Amino acid sequence: MRSTLSNLEYFNLYDARGGKTVKGGDQEWYGSWWRRMSGCGPTTAANVVMYIGNARGGEHIREKQEFVRLMDKLWKYVTPGRGGVNTTLKLRQGIVGYSGFTNLNLRTEALDVSAEIETRPQLEHVTEFIRVGLKRDLPVAFLNLDNGLERQLDKWHWVTVTGVEYESEGGTVKINILDNCNMFDVNLDRWLKSTARGGGFVRFLL
Repeated sequence: MRSTLSNLEYFNLYDARGGKTVKGGDQEWYGSWWRRMSGCGPTTAANVVMYIGNARGGEHIREKQEFVRLMDKLWKYVTPGRGGVNTTLKLRQGIVGYSGFTNLNLRTEALDVSAEIETRPQLEHVTEFIRVGLKRDLPVAFLNLDNGLERQLDKWHWVTVTGVEYESEGGTVKINILDNCNMFDVNLDRWLKSTARGGGFVRFLL
């Protein structure tokens, strides 16, 4: 079975300078070295806000330069510190602060994955958490502090989850990821079993 966002074209951004359309934002679009190094959290937050605006009749963003301005706005709320945006709470507080300022009024829910494997949520619990978020037609944010054996991911990094694929009983669970204009699949079970530092997921409500 598969749960996914209703229209991935809501992530489309036209890059006039490059003469092409890309999917979602790239933290490399920030102007300063520090923002490019640590900007995955606010960039993921901007992906979420852009999708909601395009899907729900809010602020429509269709071009790269418009998105870069949104990234700069989100930076003021989802502001990386010395360790970046390294908890789900920091992202949640930032997005809620921004959404209140813009009357978007987003609410958030988090599922944290601890560094201690004994206390981590089960695969079925994580899968359901993501599925419920996507069923609302809202992206899910994913914090990976250590990718373990899942080589598709970058460590200490936020990405946007756009879909989840799973079987009703057991089997492989894949999550569909948008990261720096690239779309790919991640083996959720492999990550959950092998990550050394954990991370977490944030889903949204309107």
